[in-house]
Amino acid sequence: MSEEDPQSVTSDLIEPDQDTPGGHAATNKAKQDLRIALIQHISKEIEKATDLLSAQRTRNNLFTAVGPFLILAVLATNAILFERLKNVPSGILFAIFFVVVTLYLFLGWLSAKIEETIWDQCNAWRTRIAQLTGEAPGDLEFPRRYLTVVYLLIYACFSLLFGFLALLILYPIFWG
Repeated sequence: MSEEDPQSVTSDLIEPDQDTPGGHAATNKAKQDLRIALIQHISKEIEKATDLLSAQRTRNNLFTAVGPFLILAVLATNAILFERLKNVPSGILFAIFFVVVTLYLFLGWLSAKIEETIWDQCNAWRTRIAQLTGEAPGDLEFPRRYLTVVYLLIYACFSLLFGFLALLILYPIFWG
């Protein structure tokens, strides 16, 4: 059993219905029913992808908004950690903070790429639906020009917020 390209499988469905000599109207009806079923299936796939995207955003936002501040709260309330951190040179602390911020921005970039991949697939499905219905596919695509930049800005803002709060809490202990 060979795998067929989805483009070739549905290409005969995209062509306009034409009654062929010999009365094959039933074949055209079957093609139309198959077109409708395919459109419904692709629409369900778009819905599932959108739900997956919402779940991914929720997980990312929870991690982004809560994670670093939870770590900071543990650090701020634990006197034993403060005593150990006082012995660590400030250059190493800044290096650790730089690595954390870099990893945080990488997570933002990765989140943007995941979302772009999902949108690209949804756009491909929308194009297929447009071909099946005879509409112009360009009108259905989701524009995503600034998605990566927006994600990086969001994660950078959270990094700065975390850094300023850490500095506010740790400055009196180490340098005050």
